[in-house]
Amino acid sequence: RPDYLPHLLEGVAAQSYPQLELVLALHGGGFGGEVDAMAKELAIPVQVVRVAHEMTLGDALNLAVRASSGTLLTKFDDDDHYGPDHVFDLVLARDYSRAQLVGKAAEFVFLAGSDVTIRRFAGRAESFSTTVGGGALVISRHDLDEAGGWRRVPRGVDRALVEDVELAGGVIYRTHGFGYVLVRHGQGHTWAEEDQYFLDQADFRRSEEHT
Repeated sequence: RPDYLPHLLEGVAAQSYPQLELVLALHGGGFGGEVDAMAKELAIPVQVVRVAHEMTLGDALNLAVRASSGTLLTKFDDDDHYGPDHVFDLVLARDYSRAQLVGKAAEFVFLAGSDVTIRRFAGRAESFSTTVGGGALVISRHDLDEAGGWRRVPRGVDRALVEDVELAGGVIYRTHGFGYVLVRHGQGHTWAEEDQYFLDQADFRRSEEHT
């Protein structure tokens, strides 16, 4: 989404992991020439891939993978918050878990409509689990190929990847949830749930007035 592009680039630029390449997949219209100018300001290699609106989200991700050159692949969602050590966290967890797919769960969630940040599912990290957040995954290019790539579906690509990795004989590991905040703003989420769904799961809540 064009309005979230500066936020996305800021999150990527802040990462402490030293060997990053960004493939910016622009799905649909609304992106002008300023995208290339903004991308050039990053101190890492950037490629811009424009994806037709009629293509699925899975198609867009596969095109981005094809344009990339790295051995490990991770995905940033444009509206979520990422701490500077986020990528490092995932790479280290992959090293010590030896899992094919590693992720953080959406343990911390900011609900913009309710102006509250919640923590849920505390105490379930550092375990082999299929409960991982779609915006916080890492997988090798080889393991993604073994799973058949991103499934060509319009939504639910992350859950599909978990299923396909398991079908290919791989395992999924959930590391800690720190450094990743899922943001729910009610504007075109592919995972459609109301705020109350998350509030009912909250172990802890914090609103801005109590920060």
